[in-house]
Amino acid sequence: MKYLITGWIPFPYGSASASRIRTISKGLTELGEEVQVVTTARISHRKEDVVAPGRYAWHAIRYQTTNSFSGDSKGASLYARMRDFISAQFQAYFRIRKIIKEERPDVIF
Repeated sequence: MKYLITGWIPFPYGSASASRIRTISKGLTELGEEVQVVTTARISHRKEDVVAPGRYAWHAIRYQTTNSFSGDSKGASLYARMRDFISAQFQAYFRIRKIIKEERPDVIF
């Protein structure tokens, strides 16, 4: 089965919610299932997770964010952070629609 997990989850490292999603996803992949995570959380891309340009994976779990940054985000203004957040919501919507259309996940949560 194919699983698509979406939300504001700082995957693969972050809060308690990211830990739960990470554990569930890892368990599903160990059972031979295919898992993909799409997040709107602001996370930096880790070099060790790059599998191809623009593609990331952590322990065979594909993930992507629509709100990435490089370097320190503390200096960004409130306006810039809000703009990026709203933009990430729209990008995630279209990316998820594309995944549903092309990859046909069996379960979405």
